[in-house]
Amino acid sequence: MLITLRVANAREVVEALDVGLSTFTEHLKAAQSKFLDELQL
Repeated sequence: MLITLRVANAREVVEALDVGLSTFTEHLKAAQSKFLDELQL
């Protein structure tokens, strides 16, 4: 299986998901917090 990674900025993600920038930002901050919490096990 070949996985191709692509860099996208927040605006591109917001447009692709059809959500508001504030919604995206809230979800990103929550995901970052959960990720960092897991690293501190």
